[in-house]
Amino acid sequence: MAHRAHSLTDPLDPVRRAFTLVRAGSVPFVESQLRRAFPTDWLAKARDAAYRNYRGAAPSDGSIHWEPSSLFAVILGLWDTPFGTTDRRVRTLVHELRDFRNDYAHDKFDPANVGRLLDTTWRFLTAIGAKEAAEAEELLKGLRVEHTLPSSATTSGASRARFGSPMGLTTKRAYGRLTAFLIERGEQNITLTFAEVGEHVTDHITAAPAGLPESAFKHRPWWANSAGHAHSRSWLDAGYRVRSVSLEDRVVCFSRTPVA
Repeated sequence: MAHRAHSLTDPLDPVRRAFTLVRAGSVPFVESQLRRAFPTDWLAKARDAAYRNYRGAAPSDGSIHWEPSSLFAVILGLWDTPFGTTDRRVRTLVHELRDFRNDYAHDKFDPANVGRLLDTTWRFLTAIGAKEAAEAEELLKGLRVEHTLPSSATTSGASRARFGSPMGLTTKRAYGRLTAFLIERGEQNITLTFAEVGEHVTDHITAAPAGLPESAFKHRPWWANSAGHAHSRSWLDAGYRVRSVSLEDRVVCFSRTPVA
């Protein structure tokens, strides 16, 4: 369904719209997977997963209220069966959506994360083949348009050097996707090129790929295992430390083994 680009007058309006799309797109997917795996008792299994920690919230008539929270609980709680055959990246996206939903429900959602939420919503709906992915993409595009330079500004190298980002400000990067990526990989040692690391770094407003900052290519201390910086917390929070890094080869190795 076509719609106009959203307005940021109410910064949380796109958050509500995102979760509406998540619900609409997830219900058919979740129910079809449940019916396939548990033909005779899919509803009972869904209720058990959805209300396992909140028995008092379960409808007394034996039904289930498909809200984002219950959908996320069912997908994660029954991941091995029936959702284990789904692209494993879906689980990472659901974890991220669940965290955003919890922040929103407790009035802790940071409007600066709207772009990342819309991007995650679009990726999730695309991964499960939901038609609502198209509308989520339009929301994301609308947000990016609102943060584009005026039409008179060029996107030449000189302009980018002057403005730093499409918003006319120095890019503020978000590293949450790098944390999720490392957790999902879960290997003892993970070796990546700087370009591969940069694929999981996004602009904190638009959620567009931002790549690594110039300092990551020039200064070895940027890769220090310091909890005082957002970028290094991204791998520390995932349970990894930088074991080695080569600025010349532009390669970094993350390891679960503590580095002295």
